[in-house]
Amino acid sequence: MTDQVSIIGGVDPHADTIHVAVIGVLGTPIAAAEFPTTADGYCRALSFLNSAEIIRMLKRAIVREIYRLLTQQIEVPSYADLRPARQAKNITLTAVAQHFSVWPAVISRLERGQQRDDDLAEKYRAWLAAA
Repeated sequence: MTDQVSIIGGVDPHADTIHVAVIGVLGTPIAAAEFPTTADGYCRALSFLNSAEIIRMLKRAIVREIYRLLTQQIEVPSYADLRPARQAKNITLTAVAQHFSVWPAVISRLERGQQRDDDLAEKYRAWLAAA
């Protein structure tokens, strides 16, 4: 999975105050607080970002994003076209296996949908089209 969960922390300093906010990547507010621009205020701002309440909210946001990614449906390509295309061109299973340097059983399982290998299937499909 290449998607990453992004949580953004921002600090907006002013002459008398510092505003600290935590938002989700889509701008969903997670937490915000304002502190004085003093040594103590900056320490409190750091403590706020490291507080159990904020960490818990960040964890919840991450869990929601993980759940969303795990439950979304993805399209799985079908390999059902490979065997009929090979047979229509009178190419043997052994010839395909030799061309791709794999065992014939690998090609057979791929054609029947018993083994997934999207890269091999894509190369196989292109090779059949050119044959």
